[in-house]
Amino acid sequence: VVIVYDVTTAKRYEAELEHRAHYDTLTGLANRVLLADRIERAIASAGDAPVWVVSLDLDHFKLINDTLGRRAGDDMLRALAARIKGALRPLDTAARIGGDDFVLVLCGCADERQAAARIQAVRDAIAGPLQVQGQQQLVFGCSAGVAAYPVDGADPDTLVKHAEIAMYRAKSG
Repeated sequence: VVIVYDVTTAKRYEAELEHRAHYDTLTGLANRVLLADRIERAIASAGDAPVWVVSLDLDHFKLINDTLGRRAGDDMLRALAARIKGALRPLDTAARIGGDDFVLVLCGCADERQAAARIQAVRDAIAGPLQVQGQQQLVFGCSAGVAAYPVDGADPDTLVKHAEIAMYRAKSG
């Protein structure tokens, strides 16, 4: 006697749950859980090299939701997330941690100049005009703050916190 069970549906459901646990549902970028894991892995493999954690906040994004609606805001976030991801190298990580807040993990930058160049590439990608609802074109800017392992912290929470503090200083200054 042979009994056969088709587990395709169960495996598909399991994969979907795994994806939801680690990725932002709106943008497809890493979420906080996966971000922490990626920072830990980057630190573990960094040796003496720095790991750069960058906090990005879109400037005046609240106006999009307030004037054009949440659907337009969501469309913009998806498009900007794709631009951010496209500006990074495969070994880097982009995460959306809520609203219009993003965190990048940059690996393989030997010094501040290299990290700054990579951050500027992301900022340039964000700054290109985006068409909203098939009509208006908007240009976005972003504020950025940077923390570096091991100087600014040795764990994901501390590095993200210091990058966010630096970003808020940049935004207010």
